[in-house]
Amino acid sequence: MIINITLGAVIKEHRQWKGLKVKDLAKIVDVNPVYITQIERHNKLPSRKVMEKIAKAINYIELLGLWVKEKHPEIQEINELIRKYKDSQKKYSDRVSKKNK
Repeated sequence: MIINITLGAVIKEHRQWKGLKVKDLAKIVDVNPVYITQIERHNKLPSRKVMEKIAKAINYIELLGLWVKEKHPEIQEINELIRKYKDSQKKYSDRVSKKNK
């Protein structure tokens, strides 16, 4: 089973865990509470500046990594291509090493 956890769901979970209401987080981040709700419902993707403030407010800096993945999905594709390339290079290197023994 594949579980798709959105950035908004993670923000909401950590906000609640910290005991913050939507209006509390909005005040800390200096945005409208409606905007926080839209982010949590995955209707809006925050700017980097807002995302940094949210991450600091809920003390979850790893959130920035999720933001990057959602804001720039092509980065994830590039990382996957790099991983595959490195894997193929390692396999090639292993084969060459075995032949030279």
